Amino acid sequence: MARQGLTATLLFAVLVATFGTWFPMGYIIVAMNGPQTAVVNWIRSVHCARLGGIFCTEESSLGGCSDNYTEQVPSLDLWCKHYSEEEETNILGDNPELNTFWAISSSFLNVGGLISSFACTAIANKFGLKGAFYILAALYITGTLTVCLAPLAGLFEMLVVGRTIIGLSLGSMCIIAPLYTAELTPPSVRGALGTLPIVTYVLGFIVATSAGFPMALGTETGKNGHCLEWKIY
Repeated sequence: MARQGLTATLLFAVLVATFGTWFPMGYIIVAMNGPQTAVVNWIRSVHCARLGGIFCTEESSLGGCSDNYTEQVPSLDLWCKHYSEEEETNILGDNPELNTFWAISSSFLNVGGLISSFACTAIANKFGLKGAFYILAALYITGTLTVCLAPLAGLFEMLVVGRTIIGLSLGSMCIIAPLYTAELTPPSVRGALGTLPIVTYVLGFIVATSAGFPMALGTETGKNGHCLEWKIY
């Protein structure tokens, strides 16, 4: 019997299985680090509008917007006032409620992953590894769309819901993908191809970090003055 080795079809299948699961896992983990200030200010602007205020931009703050809120409605000050670049590090520290929500939105990705990791065996047994891939991919797409539609809907709560759904997908995916890859690959190349998940995982880190730079997509207002970049990111 001829010794089985690496073929183009096998390499393509393994790359799809690993890049499509471990790359987005690495990306989503650090995705909120780069545009943190932009996302936090968007949350503040939404909550400011809910309270009946008008969010202070850099231009409006020059006309005393922040001072008016402080004097007339002190409770709106933390949500509506403008922070200069030097003061941006104090946004979360000054607003405990905002700080709590930011911590929840960041950590619930891991909560979803923890819950899902206990369910992956049942999913794989019931639907098989390939079927589990389809289900988890649909779950990931649902979570991603929920997060992406949050700015359009004006609901920052959708960040928590979407990231939790993504975590539910990735928690099982990080277990299902290596099992699927191991079943596909012959023993002669299993060790070499087994390194691809961690390679694509780190690649997701690098891409997300690079895209989060202010000169890329991690900025609140882009080159043309439109606050679209961080939403694409």
